[in-house]
Amino acid sequence: MIIRITNLDTEKIGHNLWRLNRPLLFGLPNGVVTVKKNFITDGASRPQATGSLCNRMSGPEAEAAVLHDWLYSRDSGPGLSRKQADQIFYDAMVGNGTNKVRAKAIYWGVRMGGGSSFKKCYSIDKVKE
Repeated sequence: MIIRITNLDTEKIGHNLWRLNRPLLFGLPNGVVTVKKNFITDGASRPQATGSLCNRMSGPEAEAAVLHDWLYSRDSGPGLSRKQADQIFYDAMVGNGTNKVRAKAIYWGVRMGGGSSFKKCYSIDKVKE
């Protein structure tokens, strides 16, 4: 199980962009993942396949979405495959209280539509887009 250790603390810096004001920590079975302060996220950017299943920066999926953005970014460094990052996203949603059916639907939307974003940019690149 993956659990959030710290609360999400962000500031909106643009249209659908937020900057972390402090690190966001998650406990994983094999250690802790730290999403660093000043990381820039677009929250739960949704592939069309997921429709409006999750809100960008509210609800139980928000922290998991930030973690997923981190794992997909070059900021987090090498190490995990896309499939592993997506599984951590699912586990973080469920660990944070998302219903398993809802989490699985969001997970499959990411699996189908998220591949083009994996390890393509640093978070600061989102500001320039």
